[in-house]
Amino acid sequence: MQITVELPKDIAQRPDPAREALEALAIEGYRSGALSSLETQRLLGFETRYELDGFLKAHNVWEHAYNVEDFNRDCETLQSLEVLIDEAEGRREAERHKVRVAGTLAVLEQGAQRGLIDLPAVIERLRQTNFRLSSNLIQKALDRDAHRKNRNP
Repeated sequence: MQITVELPKDIAQRPDPAREALEALAIEGYRSGALSSLETQRLLGFETRYELDGFLKAHNVWEHAYNVEDFNRDCETLQSLEVLIDEAEGRREAERHKVRVAGTLAVLEQGAQRGLIDLPAVIERLRQTNFRLSSNLIQKALDRDAHRKNRNP
């Protein structure tokens, strides 16, 4: 869609009056909440959120900026999340940051407990791939699954 605006001659003689008008519209729309971050980004033709953040900072637009409360909420969210990761170094790093970690086998066990998968069949298919997992861990998971099935026939 195209919008036409009649500009006074002194404003129309600026180097890029159309861009200035577009930016002013975007800034006010963002400040007022009429435009979301994504809508503002698209309106200005920016490919990334980083470009939008730089633009807003350059124009002293601090409304809706990432602040301490946002950071604290993000920290709380991260602490409540459980990350799926099998690689040992990545697990240690996540745990160091107090992020709960689960491996593939734990996720498969949860699926079996909920009746979503047949754990022995899925593990057998997993063994046919290049996925590496200790036989001891697999056996323990299969034993827990068998015990659960015997308890709840």
